[in-house]
Amino acid sequence: PLAKNAFGWRTSPGKLWDIRQDRISPAEGRYALRISFFGKENVHFRHVRLLTPVRPGVDYRLSFQWRSRDLTTDQRPYIEVRGAQCTSEVWKSDMAPANAEWREASVLFTAPESCRAVSVSLRRRPSRRFNSKIAGRLWLDDFRLTPLEQNQPFIHQEQLNEPQQQQ
Repeated sequence: PLAKNAFGWRTSPGKLWDIRQDRISPAEGRYALRISFFGKENVHFRHVRLLTPVRPGVDYRLSFQWRSRDLTTDQRPYIEVRGAQCTSEVWKSDMAPANAEWREASVLFTAPESCRAVSVSLRRRPSRRFNSKIAGRLWLDDFRLTPLEQNQPFIHQEQLNEPQQQQ
């Protein structure tokens, strides 16, 4: 749910997009979050975010589901994770597909030793192409933050996309 407290989802209204809870066909539960882009400008978007506690030095998998309709431009939204109020790397998902039914995506990261929380954000960088005005819709749902087992080797994002060899 959307919340105004420290550890809830926060959104910022704008004239170039609309953010709302959507009851129509969520991936999980009663709602999904729908972001509609109006195609009027080359938006630098960072207006959906969550602060969540983590244990320093622990490997995590942030998984979520998204679907999309008619997203335009070469710069589509993605999920970004970074340490909150600490020095940190920035971890990113792939960009949302232009058109897709519900699909799972994830971001793997290690909480920095100096961090007790991370910021999870939906971001979009401005495009440098002629056709740069973003339009379309994106739905987000079913976010899960899972600590990976301490004895399990860390798997990098690129390795998740590689086909598994059969033994």
